[in-house]
Amino acid sequence: MAVLQNLGDCYRLLGDHRRARECLERGLGESRERALPYFVTHLLASLAAVDLAEGSVQDALAHAAAAQEAAANDDSPPAAARADLVAGMALQAAGDASAREVLRKAARRHAELGLEADRLECLSVLALALHDAGDLEEALRVVEEVLAGSRDSVVPGVVEPGRTLADAHQVLAAAGDARAAEVAGRAADFLRDRAARIADEELRARYLAAPVSVRLAAVASSVVP
Repeated sequence: MAVLQNLGDCYRLLGDHRRARECLERGLGESRERALPYFVTHLLASLAAVDLAEGSVQDALAHAAAAQEAAANDDSPPAAARADLVAGMALQAAGDASAREVLRKAARRHAELGLEADRLECLSVLALALHDAGDLEEALRVVEEVLAGSRDSVVPGVVEPGRTLADAHQVLAAAGDARAAEVAGRAADFLRDRAARIADEELRARYLAAPVSVRLAAVASSVVP
């Protein structure tokens, strides 16, 4: 099941949502047949991420809620934490105020598990949700925590690699904070480095057309040569 989930996630990040769904739905069906709630949770969360990449927010909400329900029937803190993270992402995309509490809970769970990159992704989405709600002051406080935890060894996003940088930049830019330029530079480096690792031109083009890559490119374009 882990292989199918990893394949599905890779296809999603490369912008091939059809193949992503095929892998994830196959894995989900087999996991349900074998009564493997841990994998059911992760596969549903990954399907929610595909929905978000396609802009299908209502489907993402449904898959994320199902992931949380599956996690509630299993004693796996990492799976429950991932379900909450993706649920928070879907709720934020839907403009639902409950996203904030879900993301705070997800951040706490990832902190307890020592999953720093996941925790920072929870916080960056939380900062964006606060920004969307008009609470820029609190959003900046959360971004401060994101920046404090960001290191070269910590991937800026796990479900959506690079998202942490894009979210932090959006809040900093809205506040007129000079650190937005530094984050933009990091976003440009991240996008360039990731794209350079993809030798196949078609796959590289798909990666660069994916939603998070498009956000990163927009952020990178603000960098002054």
